[in-house]
Amino acid sequence: MFRGKPLLKKGLLSASAVFLLFASTVHASESLQVSLSRAEIYFNNVLKSPSEDLPILSYNGRTYVPLRFLSESSGAHVGYDNATKTIHVDTEYAGEFRSQATVIEKDGDFELAIRSNKSVYSYGEPLSIWSELTYTGESSSIVKHGGLLISYSIKDSDGFQVGQFVTLMEVTTVMKTNDAFMYVFPDSLAVSYDVEKNEIADPLAYFDSAERLGRLEPGAYTVSAHAQFAVGEARDRKHLVASLDITIEP
Repeated sequence: MFRGKPLLKKGLLSASAVFLLFASTVHASESLQVSLSRAEIYFNNVLKSPSEDLPILSYNGRTYVPLRFLSESSGAHVGYDNATKTIHVDTEYAGEFRSQATVIEKDGDFELAIRSNKSVYSYGEPLSIWSELTYTGESSSIVKHGGLLISYSIKDSDGFQVGQFVTLMEVTTVMKTNDAFMYVFPDSLAVSYDVEKNEIADPLAYFDSAERLGRLEPGAYTVSAHAQFAVGEARDRKHLVASLDITIEP
């Protein structure tokens, strides 16, 4: 969601003209009082602007941006089925992962690696961090774990730390030789850090008005990957932790 700058002009637009923006179906005869809005839209710190025939609208304190512009600027493909009035937004997997910072921890036949595209990021730049749990045993192994086989935590230079919630449900996974599970660092954990660090009482209101969500403020952080599980019928417990340090620059 984007907050617009001062309005350019006001006018009546038919609801059908803004169908994709409001995601609701109305009769053609109905109309909405909306305003044209000027806003600069940045995608991961890169400025992109919609063409003049794709206006940004303001309505009821909200700024609405064309779905196709948002999706295609994010690398997604948009399709529309007129018969069923269905919009399809399809995304692609990231094309390349390159690690310039890696930490690996081992425990028996299990290896946990945490990797980052770089050690220093600019503020607003997405964190390219991922982890892999690899099994190197010669025969299959039964692994029992919670809802997440790998979870993440963030700790800042003040020692404040938040981690992902892992459900208590038990999941059984059979791992074969050289099997590897990869998990990408979630932006939602940076949001949780921001909410808890700043003791925000009303997260929903904060989400609605925050300038940047899912982006850590400038500073030094330790990002850790945790793998907790039990192996085999004997339930041999494992807890591997791999941590690396990153810096967010202004």
